[in-house]
Amino acid sequence: MHSTPSPGKDYARIISYTNVLQQALRDLSAWGGVRRASAPDQQLSSTARWRCRRPPPSAAVVTTTANGGTRAEVKVGRKVTFAGTVEVPPGTGKVVSAQWDFDGVGSYKVTGKFKLTDATGERATTISHAFAKPGTYFPALRVASQRSPDGTAYARIENLARVRVVVR
Repeated sequence: MHSTPSPGKDYARIISYTNVLQQALRDLSAWGGVRRASAPDQQLSSTARWRCRRPPPSAAVVTTTANGGTRAEVKVGRKVTFAGTVEVPPGTGKVVSAQWDFDGVGSYKVTGKFKLTDATGERATTISHAFAKPGTYFPALRVASQRSPDGTAYARIENLARVRVVVR
């Protein structure tokens, strides 16, 4: 779901759409994001033809696993190995942050480090975590990609993936 979440439990499940809008506005304000087709031999109808010069803002594709699967079942105190992979579409930037939320409340306190896995540009991260109480958890990996190299928090396109962990 994409919305404007406020910190708290919903923050673990919702991705803000605001930064996608920020990137789109940057593209338009650069006056290079959209231009009118103007080849001399091309006739324009009453509705002018427009072409996009840059790819539209696009979120990275994120996947996660726990102990190698989409669901893990462990005993209290046993470590679970989480893996996340991220693929950023060509021309839409690079991964600038990756954060894990293990308890599912939107805290995203654990930072992941990514490494390039192959020539396709896919990146991967692994991390271990143990749960102290029984229950069903939905740990999430939230990733941000950004086209602009200026380091600003605006125009970071976020996406997330979750995995189920049952602790007995």
